[in-house]
Amino acid sequence: EVFTKMLAEQIKRMTSNPLTVGDDINLERDKMYVPLGLIERIKKPRVKDREAEKGSRLYDFQEETTRRFENDQFFCEVIEEGKSPKSAGKRIAIIGEPGAGKTTLLQQIVDRVSQTHPEDRIIWVSLADLPGDNLENYLLDKWLKVALKTFEVKPESKQALVDIFNTERVWLLLDGLDEMGINNPLFWIRNQIEQSWLAAARILLTCRLNVWDNG
Repeated sequence: EVFTKMLAEQIKRMTSNPLTVGDDINLERDKMYVPLGLIERIKKPRVKDREAEKGSRLYDFQEETTRRFENDQFFCEVIEEGKSPKSAGKRIAIIGEPGAGKTTLLQQIVDRVSQTHPEDRIIWVSLADLPGDNLENYLLDKWLKVALKTFEVKPESKQALVDIFNTERVWLLLDGLDEMGINNPLFWIRNQIEQSWLAAARILLTCRLNVWDNG
């Protein structure tokens, strides 16, 4: 119940427009969402030769598609059945240009997981809220404090959250890795997850294309 209420409040905050809420105008995500044809990319080789005369040709488009996911195929195969070659659906990065619909797609994943895996727990973290902060500490202190509506989080509540993660039934959704304003956020997030109880979760993150490629 705590997880569900916290998730609903976070989703509502993201879909509320303070400029129109007084006029009773609310965003209806189902009407806004456009099903995307997702593309799985191959790893790009690092560009070592950066002579000035090459200019923008360094960023010329190259075909990087290994497979395409049409309509519900991504939800059915990757999200619900965990079919991804490297992580069995446990580590998914949604990358794209600004405004491409990464956060909206993540919200659609919330809806799908809630329907198909009602016994699982979902935690949404907007990474812009913790620039450089420790992700474990953020969840144990700040996230739990808001979720439980308490002045101070008790040790047994912190241990309960860790225990829930260790059941491997938690979806940790990390939105906006590029919005953290720190150097090499991909290196930062890897260090947060490795050798941590967070590694037991299924982790999905969103990131802008240029930050992902540079990392």
